[in-house]
Amino acid sequence: MDYEWVRRSVGVLKRQLLRCDESMPIGHWNWDASRTHRYEFGLRLAEREIRDFESQNSVRLPSEYRDFLVNLGNGGAGPGYGVFPLGKMNGVSGQTEFDEFYIGTLSIPFPHTQEWSCDKAALDWDAECNTDVQDEHEIIWKERSFAHFNPKYIDGAIPIADLGCGQSLLLVVTGSELGNLWYDDRADHVGISPMLKDGNRVRFNQWYTGWLNCALDQCAKDAQQ
Repeated sequence: MDYEWVRRSVGVLKRQLLRCDESMPIGHWNWDASRTHRYEFGLRLAEREIRDFESQNSVRLPSEYRDFLVNLGNGGAGPGYGVFPLGKMNGVSGQTEFDEFYIGTLSIPFPHTQEWSCDKAALDWDAECNTDVQDEHEIIWKERSFAHFNPKYIDGAIPIADLGCGQSLLLVVTGSELGNLWYDDRADHVGISPMLKDGNRVRFNQWYTGWLNCALDQCAKDAQQ
């Protein structure tokens, strides 16, 4: 990745965002999401900080992602609502440390090599409860919810971005899918699936530069209007 080009390009988008803050209507292409990160990067990480994370979790981060953290920043400007800082994810009240309810064991190989679809029948939480008692209904709902969002389904992967509407993007850090990106769309009762481009797996640099090129193209079109 050409980091100098990335910095210049993100600077272009940031200046456009500043011009749009007062004039652009809510809902215009990706400005709404970008107002979260405002086209700024977090502080760059030192190799020591990355090694500490890797040692604590018994993993080695994919090289493209490591280089991003060292050369550009610890999260910030990026697709969706931006790239998460290392070890962070979105919680109820903003970004939080990894939640054990959601994050699997990073040192265990990622369990998927092809799309995994959830059991939609099991997720029909109302149809099979067979009880009108609110407390019992809630217990059953929680049991099914935990089974569906069991962190074992994303062992060996970390969330790196919130794509909106409950969908997150995973980066595989252990196993045969190391370095590849996967969608986690369990919140919409869909499942977990690989990110593909022309039938091939997508890795971090391709994902990031693809987003940046699309954003620049749209920015140029807006400037002509």
